[in-house]
Order: sequence, then C-alpha cells, then structure tokens
Amino acid sequence: ASAETVDNSMVFAAEEKIEERGLFVSVSIELKGNGNGTVSAIAENRFTLGNTVLMVIVELYASETMPMYYTDMELVASNSIGDLNIFKSISTTASTEGKAKYWCARVQYKKDSDGWTSKETSILYYNANGTVA
Repeated sequence: ASAETVDNSMVFAAEEKIEERGLFVSVSIELKGNGNGTVSAIAENRFTLGNTVLMVIVELYASETMPMYYTDMELVASNSIGDLNIFKSISTTASTEGKAKYWCARVQYKKDSDGWTSKETSILYYNANGTVA
C-alpha cells in the first residue's frame, strides 16, 4: 500500500480569504400618510442572514389621475443608502401640495453583487392632508 502526503496549507489560506456573504435578506416597503399634508415611503431591512452589503433605493410616486401601475405615475421623491443595516430603515417624504392624489411606494435593493430586486406597495388614494381617503 502507498500513501500520499498532501499539503493543505494553501487550501486553508485560500478559505480564510473568502469573505462570508449574506445568504438571505428581507426588505419591506410601506406607504404612510402622515396627516400633515405629506406622504412617506419607508423601506426597512427586516432581516439579514450572513454578512452582506445591502444597497437600497426608496421611491415615492404620485398621480392626480387613477393609474394602473407605478410606471404611470410621477416619481416625486427618492432616497438611497449604500448599506442598510439590519432592523434599520430609510424613508423619503413628499408634500401632497394641498391636493388629493394616488400614491405608491417602491423599493429597489441589491444584496452584495446580486442583481437588483424591486417591490411596490398597492396604489392608495390620500386626501390633501395625507390621510387615506
């Protein structure tokens, strides 16, 4: 019988240089009327499994006429962050301009080097005070 001796020192060295990456993230998006003539979009990093960089863009859309999709609306406010930590949120707010409008919140997020993912809220009708009509 014969035996081979294998030098694993290079294998371990390579493994130590591999950065742990996030396996899973859960991002929520909320549309909120503030009752003071403004409406907000709020995105939250609800959960992250593993070490990850989470880029987030939160957007707020509005329309005076009833739209079918957020793409039929005007982008009125946005905000972004290069790395949204777990249990933290990012928001953007816009004025109703004293008018009742249809509103939609959208979030786009990217985990590490993965592609972008997006989700939107339902389109809701808020009065001039920023409360659901």
